[in-house]
Amino acid sequence: MNVQSCIDRWFRLWRVAGYPSGQMQPELDGKEIFELGCGPLLGFGPLTLFLGAKSFRYLEPAYDPKVMASEEIKALYFLPLFDELVANFGKRMSRDAFLDKLKSSSHAVPASASIDLIISVSVLEHINNEDFLPTMQMLSNSGRTGARFLHAVDFGCHGKGGAKTTFGEIYQQSDQSSVYKWGINGLRRCDVARVLLASGMKIVEPVIYRTCPVNRENISTYWTKYTDLDLTARVVLYSGTI
Repeated sequence: MNVQSCIDRWFRLWRVAGYPSGQMQPELDGKEIFELGCGPLLGFGPLTLFLGAKSFRYLEPAYDPKVMASEEIKALYFLPLFDELVANFGKRMSRDAFLDKLKSSSHAVPASASIDLIISVSVLEHINNEDFLPTMQMLSNSGRTGARFLHAVDFGCHGKGGAKTTFGEIYQQSDQSSVYKWGINGLRRCDVARVLLASGMKIVEPVIYRTCPVNRENISTYWTKYTDLDLTARVVLYSGTI
């Protein structure tokens, strides 16, 4: 349980996503935050609440209400994370107040026009194709006018059929549906951008964060419709406003 990784990842993602357009990191004070697929340890919830967010809501398939009641997890992760946050940003609240804020976070679909910031990290590539647009529309509808979003999408193979930092055997599959067996939807950079736009999210130019070379002579016909940019983009950051 690396308590520094949450802090490092938050600032790194916003720094990389905002570099080309000059976007600033979002103001968190008094804001309503929603994270899709935050993981059992609440993802960016502890960080955003510590830095002044009013509330943190989330949807997580591995949600377990026992996590917040566990003294062991509190001792191994949440309290060391609190100490790391204090070391980085000063003591903005007591430990008890911090834990109370975590307990007040809710696992629920956000109400319409109630969210100021929407975020997901390595989640969108796992959503079934038939659920993808409806899920993005739900997120878009939850945002207040001008709400910001950041989605980090990993188009790699996730260690299935190859190393995590590669595309493995994705491009040797006969079509997109053939990769479903690995728990990923097979969408590429342009596909995700198209769905986000259709859902009502206004994207600043997507930032390609990580790439991996692809040999066009060694891919199935289905994938040849994509540009080299779409085929080689492994991690892409989509950010913008509702």
